[in-house]
Amino acid sequence: MNRPYIVCHMSASLDGKITGSYMLTPEAESAFEEYERINQFYQPQAWINGRVTIDENFTFYEKPELPENVPVIPHDDYAVIGDFENYIAAVDPSGRLGWKQNYVEYAGRPKAHVIEILTEQVSDAYLVFLQEKKISYIFAGTDTIDFTVAVKKLKLLFGIEKLKLSGGGILNWSFAQAGLIDELNGASAKYVHYVPEQEEINEKTYPDMVVGNQYYRNEAKHPNSPNLFRFTGLANRMTFDAYEFIPQYLDRPLLVINGSKAGSLWQSIKAYELSNGPKELWVVENAGHFDFYNNPVCIEKTVDKIAEFFGKTLVSTNN
Repeated sequence: MNRPYIVCHMSASLDGKITGSYMLTPEAESAFEEYERINQFYQPQAWINGRVTIDENFTFYEKPELPENVPVIPHDDYAVIGDFENYIAAVDPSGRLGWKQNYVEYAGRPKAHVIEILTEQVSDAYLVFLQEKKISYIFAGTDTIDFTVAVKKLKLLFGIEKLKLSGGGILNWSFAQAGLIDELNGASAKYVHYVPEQEEINEKTYPDMVVGNQYYRNEAKHPNSPNLFRFTGLANRMTFDAYEFIPQYLDRPLLVINGSKAGSLWQSIKAYELSNGPKELWVVENAGHFDFYNNPVCIEKTVDKIAEFFGKTLVSTNN
């Protein structure tokens, strides 16, 4: 292969962010330790970041100290000779990163020599700045970065056989679109409890979840149910609207049943109000969500109501 083997290795918060203040919390420490353990497993010779990620973590939005009255500099690749154990490739199309040195030390990894990935839009002054800092650079496009060209040069000029792709999101997507990701990985998956376990219940626990614990983890507990599901982030949940198409499609007879003490009662009311067909909202007094599972009195009332409703709304085929 004429380019490095590329692994996209990311760590993210539960709501899908790959950077932010959550990274400074004590809770994030174990996740980052696991991230670095996986990074060591892959042993990449280099990693690549976008300009914003570099600025946030390494150059801290410093402006480059550009010399004045510089000569015209040929736009040729510039590879600093050295016995470098590791590299960090910075995607910086027009040359904006204000490096103070030509290496990065991060998270106990080997010292990483900086390689700037540029386009023809870079100024001669910035090239002089990089040369004075002994920072390597390569050209990979006229106006925008051609990542296929870039990674081929990383292997050809620096001997990089394995490259870790680690954000930001725009950079990752650019590699995906170019078909340049050979393996996709992340830190350990996050699993959360469907209902709280007993030791997690306190005075702030939502009442339905307390009863949920009693039902799912005691009365109806099954050995094959670990009470876990994989948490993939809040983004899909926040953008999903379960009620969006109710006015358009729900025009058949509808019976909505819930309990007056159920935490989900507001959802039943909303669905009932949005539907456009014949409808009835029936609320069982003093019943909670789980009373419809195993409370004989509640279940009997509900079955009778359903039979009554079907008797009025279902058309017989025997006529």
